[in-house]
Amino acid sequence: MAAIYTVFRHRSHAQNILENFLQPYLFNGKIVDPGMDVMSFYADQRVPEGDRTDEVARKFKIPIHKTIREALTLGGKALACDTVLLIGEHGDYPVNKLGQIEYPRNRRPEHSGVGAENRYRG
Repeated sequence: MAAIYTVFRHRSHAQNILENFLQPYLFNGKIVDPGMDVMSFYADQRVPEGDRTDEVARKFKIPIHKTIREALTLGGKALACDTVLLIGEHGDYPVNKLGQIEYPRNRRPEHSGVGAENRYRG
């Protein structure tokens, strides 16, 4: 799985969701294995204080990529992951005239430049 997120800091959506995919966790009194491996990170923003991307990547030996495309292909040319976890909350983004935060959701994986021929492996 490639994890693509806006910001990863303590108690952010990225942490709250990703912690359930990085290692087994306790759920309803039972240890649950997430059943998949996180293969790459892409962070849209890195907050100056409290960013956890480097710390968690180092602990779990997950490469951090500079683009969504690199995260999906693990730096190669073809799609290299079966799943994408997209977490688009938090961060410093513009606010439109309606007062809505304009998160970068228009940069979803389908806009990564990875061709459709590589998108679905079945």
